Amino acid sequence: MGSAGSGYLLLASIRAADGETLATFRRTASDGSEVIRAIDGLSQDIRERAGESLRSIRAGEPLEAVTTSSLEALRLYTEAVRARDLGELTRSRALLEESVRVDPDFAMGWRGLSLVLNDVGGEPQEIRDAATRAYEMRHRLTDRERYKAVAWYHDRVTGDIQQQIVAYQTLLDLYPDDETGLNNLATAYSELARWEDATALLERAIQGSGTSRSAYTNRVLYLSLSGDFGEARQALDELETRYPENELWRSWTGFILAWSEWDADEAERRATSLQRLDEAPNWRRTGTRALAFSYALTGQLSAAREVFEGARMEAVRQGAPIDAVQAWLEQAMVHPLFGLDPAPTVEAMLASGLLEEIPPQFRSNSQWIPFIAWTGFVDEARGLLDEWEEASMGLQNRQIQTARTLVDAYALAEDDPASAAAAIEGLRATSGCDRCNAWELGTLYERAGRTQDAIRERERSAAAGQNFYFGMHRMAAHEALGRLYEEVGDTAKAVEHYAVYVERLANGPDLPSVRDARLRLQALAGA
Repeated sequence: MGSAGSGYLLLASIRAADGETLATFRRTASDGSEVIRAIDGLSQDIRERAGESLRSIRAGEPLEAVTTSSLEALRLYTEAVRARDLGELTRSRALLEESVRVDPDFAMGWRGLSLVLNDVGGEPQEIRDAATRAYEMRHRLTDRERYKAVAWYHDRVTGDIQQQIVAYQTLLDLYPDDETGLNNLATAYSELARWEDATALLERAIQGSGTSRSAYTNRVLYLSLSGDFGEARQALDELETRYPENELWRSWTGFILAWSEWDADEAERRATSLQRLDEAPNWRRTGTRALAFSYALTGQLSAAREVFEGARMEAVRQGAPIDAVQAWLEQAMVHPLFGLDPAPTVEAMLASGLLEEIPPQFRSNSQWIPFIAWTGFVDEARGLLDEWEEASMGLQNRQIQTARTLVDAYALAEDDPASAAAAIEGLRATSGCDRCNAWELGTLYERAGRTQDAIRERERSAAAGQNFYFGMHRMAAHEALGRLYEEVGDTAKAVEHYAVYVERLANGPDLPSVRDARLRLQALAGA
């Protein structure tokens, strides 16, 4: 390859065994971003001249447009991208590991490896190291690649959602149809529960040249969490038609939709499908916890507890303490749905010693620590915050500050719920996440006697999700709205919400909140 003015001239030839040149080929590229396309063209020219049929040539997948000094590394990377789209995560990981062995300076290979390690539940340090390798080589990349490497670094290493948004938006300003930019900016918006903004980007991707398997997958998730169940079902049908072989993503998105719209039978079916996956044990463990949630949907608390316990045992046996802690805390999250205290379950988790098995910087701190404080263990939460801050070495300051604000607010929850609510409203305003902490705010406003504010937040929880636990918050919101509307004298609405709650949890008639809601419903209906 040589320079030709401001562009490039690529030359190739076919030679006989004796060195005689049998054919020569040339392609030009106007700039660096066109080089890969020119190489694809040369490859087709050579293969066609060498006797391969034109039909098979044109049916071949083009190489990915990423920067590497090795065609072999590029071929491996391209094959790995295809394998990931098919849900073949083990194969994708192996191909990417080989690609960076062939070219250790292959920045996008390192980024891709970090992505797949994240998919399969790899070691957190390996995920961060691979993301960091790509980030450290960012100045050698094209603009298109550089912003992807920067954004993923902030996703996996610093946890700075605002920096992710800036990087992906800059990428899309330069390349409006970039499939990574469209999908990953949507993912960043989803972290702020901006489901409509995220879905709009994915629709743009699917309707244009930026389409991808991730766009089809995430569209189902975000439509489900926005409460647009009809559109979500249609999006799931489209995903399953377009990617029928990808059982992992079909099962996961199908579960989230079923869980969010309270289809317990379908949620159980999809959770079981996740449990049976050959790929990625972390997804099989996710399937076990999903099965527990599907039982909770109809009030089968004993069955849900048994499955959560099984999930913990499975995770410990497989050396996955992060998933074991997650199972403890998700069981605790279910308890308020039935009017039960989550504190004993959180206390048991803290006493288990599992947290000590996880390096502080690799815990799911931004989720776990505020919830631990919310259930009353404020001192323990502050201790975990301090460990996180010390171990992060300044990389996750924004996340740490957000968690600290929430912990400080929850410390006020019992004695001064109005001040706690004000602190969370302030965090909402600065983060741009209008739906975040809707469930907690509704509870705080109830405690503060601010009924109309509580109704507003409970209606929010019933309409759309603040996170992936939408199905649970949505159901609990109906019980709370029954009480709140009864308090303000709106009997019709109180009856409506009590009825939804009691009907859905028919398999848990003796659970405290279900029993009380049934009694109130009977009293109001007979009045």
